[in-house]
Amino acid sequence: AVLAHLAQVDGVMLGRAAYHDPYLLAQLEAALYGGPMPSREEVLDHLRPYVEAELKRGTALKHISRHVLGLYQGEPGARTFRRVLSEGAHLPGAGWSLLEQAASGRRDAA
Repeated sequence: AVLAHLAQVDGVMLGRAAYHDPYLLAQLEAALYGGPMPSREEVLDHLRPYVEAELKRGTALKHISRHVLGLYQGEPGARTFRRVLSEGAHLPGAGWSLLEQAASGRRDAA
């Protein structure tokens, strides 16, 4: 639908669609600009430098991880991914390892 609209207008607002399914942004980038489609794991890995920088600045993981809760939307193990993040991101000292644990738990549950 985005590509069809872009044939008529200069831009398209994704809003909640991108928030609930952030992988949509990777799909759109591949469709618009070509190039290989990254896996969800690659998308998460690309987020690591940002997460680590924000954690060093004092940002709590819960404020970062809430934006990737939908990364595995519709995929096997998505519920496990969300549960691990939801239960652990608010805890003191939560860091990148929790995101790795969530992704690993998702693969094990799938």
